[in-house]
Amino acid sequence: MLKFRLNWHKLFGQILQARLSVLGFQVLTEYQVTKDPWRMDVVVIRPQHALSSEELQQLPDGIREHLKTHNFIDFKSISETYGIDQLDKTISYARAYLDQEKLSREELQTFAVSSMTPSHLLKSKEIPIFQESRGVYRLHLAIREVILLVPNELPDNEANAVLGIFASRKDRFRDASKYFLGSRFWSKLIGVMTFIYYRLGKEFDMSGWDLKRFEEEGLTVVLKNSAPDAVAKAFNEFDSQNKTQVLQGALSQLNKEELHGVLSQVDKADLEELLAVRQKE
Repeated sequence: MLKFRLNWHKLFGQILQARLSVLGFQVLTEYQVTKDPWRMDVVVIRPQHALSSEELQQLPDGIREHLKTHNFIDFKSISETYGIDQLDKTISYARAYLDQEKLSREELQTFAVSSMTPSHLLKSKEIPIFQESRGVYRLHLAIREVILLVPNELPDNEANAVLGIFASRKDRFRDASKYFLGSRFWSKLIGVMTFIYYRLGKEFDMSGWDLKRFEEEGLTVVLKNSAPDAVAKAFNEFDSQNKTQVLQGALSQLNKEELHGVLSQVDKADLEELLAVRQKE
């Protein structure tokens, strides 16, 4: 059976998109800049209407205080480091976005989110670094400013959970995951819930799941714990190689009308693979 693959950057974009779009933000993921194959992880465009104090409190620390009309968020997962070279690249992306969109520097705020605590960078004497609050740092390189957010250090609250879920530290990830598990809002996003259960089961072994069964059955296990209407949306969240597993779960999760809606979105090759698997069973 096909195994589930974690695409950290894609999931990061999906989580921010889901959370911020309900507040009126436009969230662009894997946004291409220049003619080169440069893709920015996430661009967040502030809504035209004024945000209420209650809406602002739903934004993560650091983003809330430094929000501008255009906001670029560069993400580094637990398998990536963030140092001077990466900071320079973040600024290069921001500069390319300004040029492409013909914006002034005052219209764009640049953020970096590092799943791993960038200890070497934070101890560096090469650039000015100012800590504004727990997990929020202001970095300056030449005349450019980057707000660095470190999920491992951010306070434990619901607003910070969208970043904390990517923390490399076990305790910080566990704290953030409690805001997702059992949530009606997040349960509709199968990709997000699979990511959380996968980390709980495989990386930290804290969920009580049968890990061997999870690795053998993949997404089917998660589908049995997901809202039925979420299955129909899975095709917008997964790479093609995971769709067969989603379909297998859908056969037992959805009614005929819902299943028809799912199958209408399936590539012929995916459907043939599913039928071949069913025939073997």
